[in-house]
Amino acid sequence: MFIQVYFHRTRRFLDKILVEFLKNNLPNSKYPNDVGDYLAWNDDKVWSWIKDYQSTDEYSNRLITRRIMKCVYESPTHSEHNDQRIFNFIKNELERRFGKGNLIYDSADKLAHKIPLKHTIDREQAIPIILDHSITPGTISTESGVIKNMTEPINIWRIYAQEEIASEAEDIVQDIFKAMS
Repeated sequence: MFIQVYFHRTRRFLDKILVEFLKNNLPNSKYPNDVGDYLAWNDDKVWSWIKDYQSTDEYSNRLITRRIMKCVYESPTHSEHNDQRIFNFIKNELERRFGKGNLIYDSADKLAHKIPLKHTIDREQAIPIILDHSITPGTISTESGVIKNMTEPINIWRIYAQEEIASEAEDIVQDIFKAMS
């Protein structure tokens, strides 16, 4: 559930658009230095500010009108080096065809949690469990498939395309994968 919520392509896209809006419109691309001014910020203030810029800022307009660029490529959740090479190849091909300004890239990479869970039985952090098939206790991090998967880093690379080119960009991505198989 964690990946489906926090790494969802639409949520990630909207986060990127919000960050770009703030970067473009904050004085010197920075939050207020004064703690009191910063703490005065809330969702209503930011949303009102976004509305004020709707006619002059592309990112603001996208947020207000909920215009979501199409995700034309998404790597596997636990991508490896070869997946990154494929991403870079597709990225370069789409840039060559459509220009960098028509695409947005996203790279989501982190662990699903902040505490590494791969512990051996002699480590203090280990959670020992009694195994039916062995006289030696195991650890929850080695015996539980769910927890074992949580120790895999999340590496998702995505490419979003402007609405006008999205269909053609998807076709190019499909053609690249057909050529690779």
